Amino acid sequence: MFDYTQKVNPNQTVLTKAQFDKMVKNHKERPYDSKLKPVVKFFDPIGAGVWLLSDLDPENGIAFGLCDLGMGFPEIGDVSLDEMIGIQHSRRRPLPLGIERDLHFSHNDHNLEEWKGIAENRGNLCGV
Repeated sequence: MFDYTQKVNPNQTVLTKAQFDKMVKNHKERPYDSKLKPVVKFFDPIGAGVWLLSDLDPENGIAFGLCDLGMGFPEIGDVSLDEMIGIQHSRRRPLPLGIERDLHFSHNDHNLEEWKGIAENRGNLCGV
């Protein structure tokens, strides 16, 4: 099992310990519940992708939340944190930047379904 609280670069961990604990707790108590509020936001610094995640299965690294790739079709479902972390090393990326956790995300006043509606109305979640 990958330690999601370890540093992936000198300035950032994948998840803080508090985020990890909250996401695992959500998974145990209310797995795959789209009425949960997101715990963490990830984004693509050179693209339009945004992921708002609410729970995490620590056994397999699969998280649940809203995935918006910026193409007008946001989707609530599963995502592999391991695959997200690995995006940095793709040869198709013009810069060696991977998916990052938004250190300043505090807009968790909406649940996942509400965020999906916001994304559909705006066209994407870039900049939120």
